[in-house]
Amino acid sequence: TGRNIKNSLGVELSERHFSRYEALLENHRRNWWRRKAPSGEYNCAGHVWASRRTCIYEEEDWRMILAEDGYQIAGDPVRDDLVVYLERDHGILHIGRVVELKSGLVAGSRRIPWVVSKWSDVSGEVCHFAHDHPFNTFGFIVSIEYWTDRPVV
Repeated sequence: TGRNIKNSLGVELSERHFSRYEALLENHRRNWWRRKAPSGEYNCAGHVWASRRTCIYEEEDWRMILAEDGYQIAGDPVRDDLVVYLERDHGILHIGRVVELKSGLVAGSRRIPWVVSKWSDVSGEVCHFAHDHPFNTFGFIVSIEYWTDRPVV
């Protein structure tokens, strides 16, 4: 629709940013895979919608993009669907992209979404199972939704 989306470049990385990122990785060391080194240029929304070129911070803009780009709630996710992390009192907390569906724990079980995420505007990118996120550490009760821009039958 040609509406402006508020965005900005992130921050210059300091040693403290690298240390915090390493601590986050350490908390998830068995299940997360590092994809890209830390960068202050973009956040999760900039990763998903702006080709790693900017930070988009406002939830209002995130919801506008979901609506205007034709995203809708998906049933079972497929590759390239979005995973949206929400918390009742805080709204949308994070957005990532499904890159693969991995085999479940037992034969015939539901496949598990493998997601690429940038957890902050100063972290690197990691791949992880959708349910393995850092919000549990903060005591948030997080729900996960999968959104798609493909036709849902």
